[in-house]
Amino acid sequence: MSGLRAVASVAAVLAAVPAWAGLPAWMLQGERITLTMSWLGITGGTMVIEAHQPAGEATYRIAMRATSSAFVSKIIEIDDRFETRLDP
Repeated sequence: MSGLRAVASVAAVLAAVPAWAGLPAWMLQGERITLTMSWLGITGGTMVIEAHQPAGEATYRIAMRATSSAFVSKIIEIDDRFETRLDP
């Protein structure tokens, strides 16, 4: 399942790309995407990426969490979290 971790890591890096910095603030406020990862019809897990601006801060928080499905967790359990801050 190192492939799942690699996908999650790449997604976290891409989510924090400075391209988001050029977007209007309202586009980043409360955005959330949930992805389901599968291979040959077997669900491997889910990944959630979300962005918001904490109250009173000028930065944006972009967080990603990848978790393995119940089936995959019998082989290897994945619960990875990545977080970055964007200072436009």
